Amino acid sequence: MAPMRTAKPVKTREIELGDRLGTEQELAQLATLRNLSTESLLLAQNAGLLRFGRWKGLPAWFVIDEPAKVAQARRMDGKEWISTDPKKEPFKSWTICSPGNGSWPLGASFIGNRSIVAFCEGGPDALAAYHFAYCERVENSVVVVCMLGTGMKQIHEKALPLFRGKFVRLFLDCDNSGLRAGVGWAAQLKQVGATVDWFDLSGLRKTNDKPAKDLNDICSVDADDFEQRRDLWNLMEVENG
Repeated sequence: MAPMRTAKPVKTREIELGDRLGTEQELAQLATLRNLSTESLLLAQNAGLLRFGRWKGLPAWFVIDEPAKVAQARRMDGKEWISTDPKKEPFKSWTICSPGNGSWPLGASFIGNRSIVAFCEGGPDALAAYHFAYCERVENSVVVVCMLGTGMKQIHEKALPLFRGKFVRLFLDCDNSGLRAGVGWAAQLKQVGATVDWFDLSGLRKTNDKPAKDLNDICSVDADDFEQRRDLWNLMEVENG
């Protein structure tokens, strides 16, 4: 296991969060919760995308982009957040960001000279992308980026130049909102000179026989589906990557 290192806190107005990396126990807990390898979580930490801490008084894990001051928190126990407003339904993730930065793709600040961008929606899929990059031994050429939700119809204009000349593979949720958002994101990325394709996750089943709806679900894909779908063996493989 790679050594722990100190992380800087992220401040958004009066909010301070993501001030540390995970303990071995926290990494193991999150790996079990999301059916991921602890090695891939270490990759996400070292990339600057994953942090741990507390939010609203509860242990939480964060996907985060420190330079852009954007983060999204999920509970470590896997349960939903409960709003103080009784009229609002419980929700899975809590977005924290500076005004106007909600459409920033987390991880875009760290693209640098990486040639392949795995472009996801939501924190669990971002961690799953690092899991598959680790399993396929392409972690040195792949960087993971994620939007905070399909409601973010447009990628932040200041982030777009960071994708110029990159190969971007979209991993879209298997629903209408995911497909609609993906079409818009792809169009924006192509306009700045990125090469874009997307991976089709439809038609796959999890081990509980429920349909796989997103990239994180592929970590629990049925063995027969995995055997038949050879494209699952190399999710990050690109022709010119």
